[in-house]
Amino acid sequence: MSFIRLVTQTLSDPVKDPIRSRLFGISKEVIVATQVRMRFKLFILSLLVFTLSACGRTSIISWINANPVPAVPNLPTGSPFKIATNMGSTPGNDSARALAQQSDGKIIVGGNSVQAMEITRLTTAGVLDMTFGSAGYSRIHVGLVHSAEKLNALLIQPDGKIIVVGSSGSWGTGDFAVARLNADGSFDTSFGVGGKVITDISSGSDDEAYAAALQADGKILVAGKMAGTTQDFAIVRYNLNGTLDTSFGTGGKLILDISAGGADVANGIAVQSDGKIIVTGYTTVGGSKDLAIARISSVGALDNSFGNAGVVVTSINSDDLSFGVAIQADGKILQGGTVQYGTMWSVIRYTTAGVLDGTFGSGGIATTTFGGATTQATAMTLQSDGKIVIAGFAVVGGSTDFASVRLATTGALDTTFNGSGKLTIDIGLNSYSSDNAYAVLAQADGKIVLAGDASTDFFTNYAIYRISAVGIQDNTFGVNGQVTFDGLSPSLDEMHVMVKQPDGKIIQAGRTNATGTMNFILVRSNKDGSLDSTFGVSGKVITDINPAIESADSISAIALQGDGKILVSGYYYNGAVFGSLGFATARYNANGVLDATFGTGGIVVANAYAGSSDDPVGIIIQSDGKIIVAGHSYHGGLNNAFLARFTSSGVLDSSFGSSGFVLPTYGVGSYDSTTSAIAQPDGKILVVGSTDAAAGTDDDMAMMRFLPDGTLDVSFGTGGKMIANFNSGLHDGISCVTLLSDGKILAAGYINNGTDNQLAVVRFNSNGALDTSFGASGKFMTTVGSGASYGTAMALQSDEKIVIGGTDNNSNIVVVRATSSGFLDTSFAVNGQFVLDFSGNHSISYVSSLLVESDDQILVGGTTTDTFDINDFFLMRLNFFM
Repeated sequence: MSFIRLVTQTLSDPVKDPIRSRLFGISKEVIVATQVRMRFKLFILSLLVFTLSACGRTSIISWINANPVPAVPNLPTGSPFKIATNMGSTPGNDSARALAQQSDGKIIVGGNSVQAMEITRLTTAGVLDMTFGSAGYSRIHVGLVHSAEKLNALLIQPDGKIIVVGSSGSWGTGDFAVARLNADGSFDTSFGVGGKVITDISSGSDDEAYAAALQADGKILVAGKMAGTTQDFAIVRYNLNGTLDTSFGTGGKLILDISAGGADVANGIAVQSDGKIIVTGYTTVGGSKDLAIARISSVGALDNSFGNAGVVVTSINSDDLSFGVAIQADGKILQGGTVQYGTMWSVIRYTTAGVLDGTFGSGGIATTTFGGATTQATAMTLQSDGKIVIAGFAVVGGSTDFASVRLATTGALDTTFNGSGKLTIDIGLNSYSSDNAYAVLAQADGKIVLAGDASTDFFTNYAIYRISAVGIQDNTFGVNGQVTFDGLSPSLDEMHVMVKQPDGKIIQAGRTNATGTMNFILVRSNKDGSLDSTFGVSGKVITDINPAIESADSISAIALQGDGKILVSGYYYNGAVFGSLGFATARYNANGVLDATFGTGGIVVANAYAGSSDDPVGIIIQSDGKIIVAGHSYHGGLNNAFLARFTSSGVLDSSFGSSGFVLPTYGVGSYDSTTSAIAQPDGKILVVGSTDAAAGTDDDMAMMRFLPDGTLDVSFGTGGKMIANFNSGLHDGISCVTLLSDGKILAAGYINNGTDNQLAVVRFNSNGALDTSFGASGKFMTTVGSGASYGTAMALQSDEKIVIGGTDNNSNIVVVRATSSGFLDTSFAVNGQFVLDFSGNHSISYVSSLLVESDDQILVGGTTTDTFDINDFFLMRLNFFM
């Protein structure tokens, strides 16, 4: 079956979905790669072999700390280590949305990064405070770990605890989300449940909190919107411990429909000295947005002494948006806004009775423009002297820049601020970056801090800028007044292969976008699982195969030479033909440095066919030092195997096949998926996978065997090829292969039993015939849990018991043991099966590689999603072998 046909069927047929595409995220390089070849590897059936085994190739993605294997009755303990690793922070869409300042002058920045809220602390000099959270960051999920979350507001209590406010949930079903942290960034477990509170304003509504305020008694007010049948102001009050304050509104909640049937959003809240509460936002009247303000009593009822029965609606122009509120020392109320589709900023001042204050601006309204530029105000604060500082962004010279305005108490521009009362700031990460300020903080010393985001080529970074009291950059802060940095955006790291060195060190390899584009990565761990600092940089080596273009590089095969050098092969985007993926083979010295004696600077690249997309699945080092790379190639609408042979110095060997390539198929017009390759002790080469050549309507297990010179071994199967069709019209496939000491062949993968795919191992005689003395007529099949399960990796113990790794229908890690005769070994784990939900919440996990160590302990490598819904490398050692 071709990759395109496989992917099409997989997406529509859950029975054929071994890994689920949601593991892999979406990026430009993935889209380019997928357009052409729809990699079979994405479905976990492409695994590598080295020496006498071709088992252990899959995909993986970052590192998290993990607990020991949980104790289970009658289950041997797991242990020396169980770890996972992130290759680094990759550029992500990070944006600062709130600011607060501690009593010691340190600045708390609240923002969003990779579907999670994030808090960062900076010193007064604009340096990341490493004593806060984890190396300066505290990453927060208030709701479910895989939900989308947004931070919109921050408060600091008098005791230094930090209140975080925003939303949590999937699109259309969001809820108010509030968390409280201790001053060090850890969750305050005395608040809510584990420091977190989720509030559903109305069942089925889409709720989001935008603003928060503290009452004098410490109670917490949160304002936002409830979007049910209509969209209304929503205000919630919490007690100090995070419970709803039932003395407020109805059960702690208040819903205000400002304009019947209109869309009403509250995004500002403040508390008067008398305890009354001001809520500001906008409402929709006749299709146009107008500014809205309401005053509420301390028990959550509209205050009829304010405006029109507690509400004031003000229209400045055709479309007005509100962004915040402040209360002056004399009790007058300021509301900020953006007017007429972003042509000007506005500040309105009301008397304590809710009437426009004619002594401010023009008739109570002050407006500011930026020379006709498109602009938006986003935040407002008062200085201790009563001056008003507004932040936002404006389009200047074609790029969007931070913008700030300071008004005098009369509403006039304060010309002591940057000479004009206005300031725009180009953060300058590149010439066309979009810089947006969303928060503003007035320090006690008169300095002003703006926070938001600034774009790079494809991502946004946190951006913080400090201005002096007279409106110029403060060079004592960060670099030239500004600080920009990535949040904790875990990189997309996929582990595909694993090998163990003679000294016990473990090398995992795959791909990462830790540098912003997808590149080769190798990671070396010590025997105890810690990263080996003598390898590359802190145990990691990243290689960009084609730096001239955006990378789409991925390692999918690995082998060790006798001299300790490391060979890897994988695909890369060569740019020659849109979407064409060549394959690249690289050799590294033992310390992780590219071996300059191999190819060009340590790398050799090739294509099996002109314009094809190629994916290696195995590397074989022949006795004379020549190197065979085996894989599959998508070309002309077909997918077939390829073998390429290189000299030990990385030159294609023209004596092998045609100009160094052998390009076999299982049949004319066949769609072949090659998943593993292995060298037998006699030098013959076994290539395995699946094909639909036999029946044309289903996938069947398939193998080919070649002589060392690349010609088909006619003593194997039929003319060198073997196809095993177990169920007509159903789908079977080989993931990996290994050899027994008597020359028999074990192939692991899956067989469909008519209902679901089952984890399976099939044994063949050395000539390719099915060995019916094994299991049930040559097959061992088992279902793990309910639904489909898949074998994706395999290893042999010293007693030739068979250990199979894989995944089940719930995307858990699965390890199964079969006896050497092909039956479930019920003495292993629980009835022969070990199932682990690696990081809880039914994380998506699967095994990509198994290695049995000399003491019959087993190394398990694979993928698991972490608490941020990002996939991670994992490596685990299990003591399952008595």
